[in-house]
Amino acid sequence: MRTLLINLAVFLLMLVALVLLPPLGFDAYQALKRAWSAGDERALLPNYRGVDWAAQHFREFSRVSTTYFDFIGWRRAPFAGSTINIDAQGYRVHPAAPRREEAQVWFFGGSTTWGPGASDAHTIPARLQQHAGRTVFNFGESAYTAHQSYNLLMKSYLQGGKPGHVVFYDGANEVVIKCRAELGFYSTSHEVTIRERMSSTQLSMQLLSPTLELLGRGLRSVGASARSDMGYDCHSNEEKRRAIAAALVMDWSLARDLVQKNGGKFLAVLQPVSFTGSPQLGHLPAVRASAPLKAQYDAVYPELKRQLQAAGIAYADLTSMFDGEEYLYIDFAHVSPRGNDIAGARMSALLN
Repeated sequence: MRTLLINLAVFLLMLVALVLLPPLGFDAYQALKRAWSAGDERALLPNYRGVDWAAQHFREFSRVSTTYFDFIGWRRAPFAGSTINIDAQGYRVHPAAPRREEAQVWFFGGSTTWGPGASDAHTIPARLQQHAGRTVFNFGESAYTAHQSYNLLMKSYLQGGKPGHVVFYDGANEVVIKCRAELGFYSTSHEVTIRERMSSTQLSMQLLSPTLELLGRGLRSVGASARSDMGYDCHSNEEKRRAIAAALVMDWSLARDLVQKNGGKFLAVLQPVSFTGSPQLGHLPAVRASAPLKAQYDAVYPELKRQLQAAGIAYADLTSMFDGEEYLYIDFAHVSPRGNDIAGARMSALLN
């Protein structure tokens, strides 16, 4: 009996270890990595010479978390820092930012709108406010697609507010997210994770889901690394890239109609990434080597433009906005404050 009880106790301890240790170990690894890291290497790029807040900004950025909301997916949790401030509703605020319902311009987009790599005063919405002389509210959020922005636009009208202008700054996430082989033309970046969690209906599977999620993430990463396309498929899947383009065309069309119905003017912007135009990338060798990702933009952006023209959707093509010899990009899509200032000035001229 004693031997049986000892074996049972050992088995239970092994079971508990199987369930708890992988996710706990992963969390501990991430915490130690943040504590011991010299910081985000992007702060050392030539873009930030003479910018004394860069290192602190990226430290703050690593501490920002998110929380879930139906239909729009997620928003950042409230945060108060020296370079990043997020209000109680999950929106990033900049100096002299208006209340949402009082803003003259609502600005929607993904992380390039939210502004990693820029302090509060140097995001695109903040610079647009400075250049245009109109109050601008930043609705941007990391990994947002145009459809999430459209859902958020509907929610915001229901909450109150009648801005004179609404800006949608899209394109980058339609490609880098939806062109992943495991995702579809209507996916968000978290679709696979949510599906895996919801399929775990048994208690045992719920307990094991964090461990299985880590395992699945690792296997997908290894599988993608072993393939020449790095896990993307838009370059070889014409049907998918056409569907991605059609979804953006519909989202912009619906957003335009909703804005006009509420007495505003709609500005759709096809945003630049490092693979469009001829920007300076000499300081980013990893980006220059990202041929599989570049192939996705080379496949999808022309299709987007073709469908937008066919549908008669007016938009601003700013895909070459960052051409030149200045160091603007800090990765494949985000730019440093000087780039955001250029974007703010360009879009200020488009508001009428």
